[in-house]
Amino acid sequence: MDMRFPVSLDRWLLAASLRGNSAPEKPLGVWRCALLARAATHYGVCMWTAAASAALFATTVVLAGVLPVTAAEPQRFAIAVQARKVDAAQRTVRVTQGAAVELAFSTDEPVELHLHGYDKLVTAKPEAAGVLRFDAKLAGRFPIEAHRFGDGERRGRGHVVLLYLEVHPR
Repeated sequence: MDMRFPVSLDRWLLAASLRGNSAPEKPLGVWRCALLARAATHYGVCMWTAAASAALFATTVVLAGVLPVTAAEPQRFAIAVQARKVDAAQRTVRVTQGAAVELAFSTDEPVELHLHGYDKLVTAKPEAAGVLRFDAKLAGRFPIEAHRFGDGERRGRGHVVLLYLEVHPR
């Protein structure tokens, strides 16, 4: 490969892919780091300087979001709705603003739940828990209401506050 400097790495990668080389199979940032190191050593730059430049570039790529970064695990809460009520110990869920939250509702009868403030709806059934996932962006105290209980002839209406979500500022 003839490396005339300066070289457009994107143009080289495109040309490599058109020639059938395997360059595009790796993440673009990896190839850019390798090419920067090769070009630098080809033109007499110290290998350590080239390696440091490549590492700095890779760090910048990760921080800029080009390469995937794993997200934080959500805070998980299991909430049981029995006889149309929530146990007193579970009536207030507390999280910090900015947290990822997962509320899993188990129930003895079908129920439609609504998280006010975030305007999220979820339906929970005895055979399948209802799971509500969201990022706690808004600080405050938000009611979680049951909009409907039951199904068919046993269906009950009315908005009943079952518990509260408290999102505390950072």
